[in-house]
Amino acid sequence: MERLKVTIEAESPLCFSERRPAGQFRESTCYIPGSVLRAAAAELMLRDGWEGSAEFETFFVGERPAVFRNAYPAPRVFPATAASCKAVSGLRSEGKHGVIDTLVEQLCFEALKPAGFLYMPTCNFGVGNAKKCGERMERYSGFYFGASNALRSRSVSHRLLRRVAINRRRGVAEDELLYAPIVIEEGRCDSDGNYESATFVATLTVPKHGSLVKQYLERVRHLGSSTSRGLGRVRLKVEIEPVEQDKHLESIRRRREDLNRAIKDSWDRLKALPGWEEPEHDPDKGAYFTIDLYADTILEEDGWLPAVVLDRRMLQEWCGVSDDSLRLVRAYSGYDYRGGWNVAWGLPKEVDVVVPRGSVFLFWTQSPELWDQALIDLELWGVGERTAEGFGQVRVCDEFHLIARRDNPA
Repeated sequence: MERLKVTIEAESPLCFSERRPAGQFRESTCYIPGSVLRAAAAELMLRDGWEGSAEFETFFVGERPAVFRNAYPAPRVFPATAASCKAVSGLRSEGKHGVIDTLVEQLCFEALKPAGFLYMPTCNFGVGNAKKCGERMERYSGFYFGASNALRSRSVSHRLLRRVAINRRRGVAEDELLYAPIVIEEGRCDSDGNYESATFVATLTVPKHGSLVKQYLERVRHLGSSTSRGLGRVRLKVEIEPVEQDKHLESIRRRREDLNRAIKDSWDRLKALPGWEEPEHDPDKGAYFTIDLYADTILEEDGWLPAVVLDRRMLQEWCGVSDDSLRLVRAYSGYDYRGGWNVAWGLPKEVDVVVPRGSVFLFWTQSPELWDQALIDLELWGVGERTAEGFGQVRVCDEFHLIARRDNPA
């Protein structure tokens, strides 16, 4: 098993639409879907006659094929529990009122019996003795990375292009067929006037033959739709990274221990409040862990029924772990729809119900050691259906839950 880091630099506007337009406008996603990378590599291999080979079978149609994850502008995703000021939302490192994570705090407040408080966080931004902002806080989403001990958000810019359809028989503009794709800009100028190309980063998990995948990905020159009209020109750089199971396991255990320590400390501060009772899921008698979705995820209950919550039964079945003590304590999720276009068949893909990127599921178990290897596999291979196309990417016990606390917003 090998891991590949793919850096994609845009050289022209990019367009990745999830469905064919019903009208004049077609909007691109703000990231590069893993299915696009997968299709580009497969197309080049088929041109070179790899169809039916053992390598091609391993990458694309094997029992556990290579996982082509989505390429994002930044490596980290704000979870659904992230919140920021309604009036001036954003990170403090960027001059805004800050972003906090509400997972631990809300879990502890809702554990009071009967509920002593309605959890509704407000912005406490204020300099010195200045009056606190006091505005309501709302969900904050997007991508971020760490820079100089401070978090920085990163996004892409979109712009509207106008195009006219061409009559294929006469080779001239077709009457009354104007369309306007909304595309990702290939770059922009920063505050100092320096031009910066739009860059995306993805990680791939490959069972073997990582050098062969690297070779073909570096040959990719176009991604997305409308490549014959000047869109989608890119440059790819691929690095092979070793997968060290021991270090990976140590990282997951450390993140899990930090999360449980933060929950216990928060409960210790609430013991003086009226309505306090010993929690049903005590971190001293077990361990909490979170499943944070870093990509839209297709969950199916009983193999066919769309689901919007990753419950305990589904997680045990997917991971192959039997644990009667496992409990789903909190779920922060929703639903959306994702389609696409199959270039090889020239047909639209089936539209699936998905759990949106950023969703968080908090579990508790009396036997955390049973889940060590399963959690490693979740981070490497994902959860749910169509993981090879970029769906179901997972981060276990995301550090953001502890970085952005109310007393120290990000």
